[in-house]
Amino acid sequence: MEPWPCSAGGGGGGTRARHVIINVGGCRVRLAWAALARCPLARLERLRACRGHDELLRVCDDYDVSRDEFFFDRSPCAFRAIVALLRAGKLRLLRGPCALAFRDELAYWGIDEARLERCCGECSPKCRSLFVLETVCVAWFSFEFLLRSLQAESKCAFLRAPLNIIDILALLPFYVSLLLGLAAGPGGTKLLERAGLVLRLLRALRVLYVMRLARHSLGLRSLGLTVRRCAREFGLLLLFLCVAMALFAPLVHLAERELGARRDFSSVPASYWWAVISMTTVGYGDMVPRSLPGQVVALSSILSGILLMAFPVTSIFHTFSRSYSELKEQQQRATSPEPALREDSTRSATATEDSSQGPDGVGQAADSADALWVRAER
Repeated sequence: MEPWPCSAGGGGGGTRARHVIINVGGCRVRLAWAALARCPLARLERLRACRGHDELLRVCDDYDVSRDEFFFDRSPCAFRAIVALLRAGKLRLLRGPCALAFRDELAYWGIDEARLERCCGECSPKCRSLFVLETVCVAWFSFEFLLRSLQAESKCAFLRAPLNIIDILALLPFYVSLLLGLAAGPGGTKLLERAGLVLRLLRALRVLYVMRLARHSLGLRSLGLTVRRCAREFGLLLLFLCVAMALFAPLVHLAERELGARRDFSSVPASYWWAVISMTTVGYGDMVPRSLPGQVVALSSILSGILLMAFPVTSIFHTFSRSYSELKEQQQRATSPEPALREDSTRSATATEDSSQGPDGVGQAADSADALWVRAER
């Protein structure tokens, strides 16, 4: 039997085809059949040694005889980086595939990792180190979350707590990625590619680890308490901005579009963006009024924004200061030896009351107990 491929249209007369097509997940590459003999991809080099259809299917996933096209159910993203090895003789890790997944692809195609460029070769050990570090951190956080859930009296109230919800959202991406990787298996790269966007969104939730500092940071707890107490003030601030934005955006559009003939303010909705960044005194400079009426409107919007934001911000600032003072006092009471003092004062009051007799003795015992309690409070 002739070595594969022998096509009906590859040169006629049962002669060996001059070119073959390698199709990896839709990424099609046309190669010369003779070039497979010196191909750096060991799996493609094995195609020339195949003597039958059964042997061919051990190397590839499918084969189209009419077009001399070999199909491989592998990652097309990783294969694009491997194609660079065929064309330029350099193997570099692109931005898309993960270093660990790319290492599996190299093993599948039979490529030595030594061919990988040095800057890319250092990425794989770093990626593995980060994975190990993340695994240790997630295991510790999961163990701590499990202990707190077991000690909670009401499991429903525990799960409804805001900080516990943040903990769940921070831990969930790691386990979802791990389960998808195990479900996909060594050859299920298509599943990972389809879920790539979802995984990236879930991995973005890892920044919620920072919110765990709110348990130990007095400032972050004060900020959260301020936001909860000042919900009405924040709504008032948003209302002021919306009203002023609805006022100044049409004015600057009219002044620039009709009088100044500027194309930056193409529509009233586009002017809303300018009104927001002007009233908040950010001023990116992407939309600038040039006419005199437009500059007058801009000056009015800036001054109005400063005044309108100052009213609710003042109340929010005082609420933050009060919340910080309250939490600081609670923290000091929790760390101070007050319970022991209160217990000693109670025992002293009881002893004085037992030793005293008559109405006067009772009054003296009460006075001494109050004095001890005040001393303990101090």
